Amino acid sequence: MSNPAPENLYAPRHWPSWLVVGIMRVLLLLPYPVIMAVGRGLGRLVMPFAGRRVRIARTNLQLCYPDMPAAEREQLIRNLVPAMGTGVMEHGMAAWWAQEKLARAPIAELSDSARALTARARTRSPAR
Repeated sequence: MSNPAPENLYAPRHWPSWLVVGIMRVLLLLPYPVIMAVGRGLGRLVMPFAGRRVRIARTNLQLCYPDMPAAEREQLIRNLVPAMGTGVMEHGMAAWWAQEKLARAPIAELSDSARALTARARTRSPAR
């Protein structure tokens, strides 16, 4: 079986994808704190469309932490979607930033909710 001819990636039907790539490249020229703020904003912007991801997160948290209050689980979910937006921006940084620039980027600290979940998981897991 032969490989089909490569698709013309410059065809008009691919222009929306190229527009997104171009916008991402321009945004990555901004300073790191601004990029992260844009990522959080992007996450909040798409939150109404992330219904499936939110349902999965809600189910996973319910199964993993059945004793956690529902309000606390919902707060974690509200923090999840903006974090996904920053993850998108970080993927772009990993793809397009030079190694030297990546080495100078600040290392993210765990959020209070992530620290609390980590501590809770450590107390629940059996000793190794």
